Amino acid sequence: MKEYRNGPKKWAKFCLFVTLIGLIMIFYPLYSDMNGFNGGFALIFGGVIVTLSFIISALVFFVQGLSLDKAIESSETLAKWSYSKDEWKEYYEVEYLRDKKDKRIIFYIASGFSIFFAFFFLLRTKEPWGAIYACFGIILLTGFLQWFTPWLTYRRNKKYSGVALISPNGIYLNGIWYPNKRFGRIEEVDLIDKDKTLKFKWSQFTMFGGKIPGKNYFTIRVPVPEGEEKTAQKILESFSAL
Repeated sequence: MKEYRNGPKKWAKFCLFVTLIGLIMIFYPLYSDMNGFNGGFALIFGGVIVTLSFIISALVFFVQGLSLDKAIESSETLAKWSYSKDEWKEYYEVEYLRDKKDKRIIFYIASGFSIFFAFFFLLRTKEPWGAIYACFGIILLTGFLQWFTPWLTYRRNKKYSGVALISPNGIYLNGIWYPNKRFGRIEEVDLIDKDKTLKFKWSQFTMFGGKIPGKNYFTIRVPVPEGEEKTAQKILESFSAL
């Protein structure tokens, strides 16, 4: 039997634990006679923020976990794939190189804009150094992330044997669940690498700056096991018809 690690449920439990800490922050000043003006009110306020934020997150993760369980048991699931050690190693080695290349492009773009604005502030303002330091801080941060994020994915793929599940409800790939229609959406599907990889374009709702609604886009590449090329073609046709 294939092993599916339900990451959303794990995160839901973690969020509930942090919620408990938030509740302690709220009730401790009330039951300990802590002076409100000596940190009590601040602790209560912080506890309210923590509790509300993490209880909502716990609910979201719990619903995602249930949708994964439903996809695992559903007869509508399109594919349940596992990979040989050689197939999986070939995939995650190539994926690591692709991921590094994609993140490097983002790093170059962010660095270019940062350098541009650094020169702009240098030429147009009398005290530019605060803004210049912020621009170079962005370069350092994106530089770290463009190295760390691919490495973290590579480490996880190397640690666990590869398992994939493809369903109308979402995509599961080696411990990560990408829901479809709720909390995320599969926008496009394509077959690449001579029909050896299914490439999904997945989007997730976000609020840019907390005000402007928009989407973040991610690329999910699912390797097609040997002998499953016809199934991959059916998956492509199924999602194209949605």
